[in-house]
Amino acid sequence: MIEFSKSGNKSFIFIALLIQTNNQTRVISYFRNMAEFVGIRGNFNSEHALRLIFFTTSLRILYLFIFPLGLVGDESYYWEWGRNIDWGYYSKPPFIGWLMGMTSWMGADTAPWVRVPAALLGGATLIMIHRLGCYLFTPKIAFWGTVFLLLSPALSAVSLIISIDAPLLFFWSSSMLSFWMVFYEKKSPIWILILILSLGFGNLTKQMMLLFPLLGFITILLDSSKRHMLVKPWIWLGWLCTLVFLIPSLWWNWSNEWITLKHTASHLNRGALTLNERLYSFAEFIASESVLLGPVLFVGGIISLWKLIKSKEKDSRIRFLLVFSFPAFCIFVCLSFTQKVNANWPAVFYLPMVLLTAKYFIERPIKQTKKWWQNFQLINTTSSIFLLCLIYLSVFAFDLLNLNGSKYDLFKRLRGYSEYAKQVIEIKNSINNKDDLEIIVIGHRYDLCQLAFAGPGNPKVYGYWDKNQSITSQYDLWARNKELGLKDALVVLNISEKIPHGLYERFKTITLLDQNIRIPFPVGKQLFFDLYHAKMK
Repeated sequence: MIEFSKSGNKSFIFIALLIQTNNQTRVISYFRNMAEFVGIRGNFNSEHALRLIFFTTSLRILYLFIFPLGLVGDESYYWEWGRNIDWGYYSKPPFIGWLMGMTSWMGADTAPWVRVPAALLGGATLIMIHRLGCYLFTPKIAFWGTVFLLLSPALSAVSLIISIDAPLLFFWSSSMLSFWMVFYEKKSPIWILILILSLGFGNLTKQMMLLFPLLGFITILLDSSKRHMLVKPWIWLGWLCTLVFLIPSLWWNWSNEWITLKHTASHLNRGALTLNERLYSFAEFIASESVLLGPVLFVGGIISLWKLIKSKEKDSRIRFLLVFSFPAFCIFVCLSFTQKVNANWPAVFYLPMVLLTAKYFIERPIKQTKKWWQNFQLINTTSSIFLLCLIYLSVFAFDLLNLNGSKYDLFKRLRGYSEYAKQVIEIKNSINNKDDLEIIVIGHRYDLCQLAFAGPGNPKVYGYWDKNQSITSQYDLWARNKELGLKDALVVLNISEKIPHGLYERFKTITLLDQNIRIPFPVGKQLFFDLYHAKMK
């Protein structure tokens, strides 16, 4: 046995502690290096910001494949548009359909791959906002503005769910950057082309983009040093070039009785509200926006806008961002008293607001800031990370707590459709002439598009439209040009509907099948369908 003297014991303990401390130091050093590598720690420069954007975008793409949730109804609806490329669609301009068509052309017809463009566009939006912040202010302000936006639930949702908002935010942020470069930085003429392309494709993404030239006009009009540029013919010629992008879409709308314009107008004509309904609509709007941005950033943003509006020292940078944020936000607040305002409508106007918030709280002297707001970056970052963890981990929580399909289930709209589509195709395959059998679905548009996307082989699905009916979705437009009754059909009927009388006239017989589909949920939506075999005349 080896014996140690007291002094030897002390030496041994000292060496052991030294080794342990050295190991801890290595671990801490490793995490510090890793944090610097991904851009979380270090100088607030462009390199770190780009690393952080790349790292976060990669994590979001990885999340899509680790937890491959089914598509939301609107996602599969837009995916269907991608299978039928056109110059326009019922409710939106054509770009989202083209984007979905491109993913399908590349063979990306699974939920994760369909959503990858959303994550990439979200990352691209962050890059544009960061570059704009660098040109307007300092790298530190640009960095924190990027972090605020990156951690907001709104951009996280836009980066994980494919919708028109993903390309819209990208084209809007790209237009803001190129607008500043053209009119204020006077950089390479290539920025003029980038501005025209951003505005043009933005016009083909969502009608909201048409407001950008108006806001740009107001920005220049308010700037005495730039006002003379409004008489330059190249400015108006460039604006006309952005409208050229709309010509095919306008022609399509003219050919379809201006259906997209009528649908857009219907959002602003929803009837009068009572006083209680007005107050509820306003409260719902404020609550939804605070959740989208995060409550801390939302309140901080309003404070920043108000303080900067009252400030007498507004240079062209502040004025530019205020014009592109404050008036629109006020309009939507007022509109919320008259009708329901969808939470995503003001999304583009929060991009400049985030940069203004970063500037206000980072540059403001500590003595002039209330104690609560002196650590705004830390408070907002902590609360935003907490919110994002709740959202991302809720996928597990609903399964563990057996709350799937309940009123608390945030993902309820995703559930059940894969099983529904599987059962429909199984029933179709059990019919003798399955290869010559068309599928007609009578129900909500989600009943059609979810079957088309989730069904094995992505079956072609048709709706039914009668000339006495109003057009309520893209499926009605397609059905208007589809002649039914030339083949036998499997009719899938949502039990909340009835088989239209006109459908009986198209077929010789329509017979109720013994098989039906019943996918119940504890509350709310139920996927209940009856199935019929329609034989041609």
